[in-house]
Amino acid sequence: MTRPLGLMRHVAEVYKGTQPRKDYTAENEAPDLQMRMRVSIRPLSGRELATAREVYPLVTHLITGRWNQTIKPDMWLDVRGRVFQVVSVTNIDELNHTANILAIETA
Repeated sequence: MTRPLGLMRHVAEVYKGTQPRKDYTAENEAPDLQMRMRVSIRPLSGRELATAREVYPLVTHLITGRWNQTIKPDMWLDVRGRVFQVVSVTNIDELNHTANILAIETA
């Protein structure tokens, strides 16, 4: 399943480590940027939301992007100031092409 580039119009920065803070000091270092990727973001609603919340109670958004095996649930994404905590990463049809990321919007 390919997705047209126009649907992946957001650039997400994928970070590992602690969530972002407004002030970075010596004790509070900036988070570790892992990669940038193009994604589409949409809020879950209806049956999709009910199904996702059976497994992950706080999930709010579905983020779709190109598959990358380095994205793990301990990471978070920053999309133009919107911060998403990754909850689950699914390789669609195990074709190593498209990834669905269930996430919680935190800020």
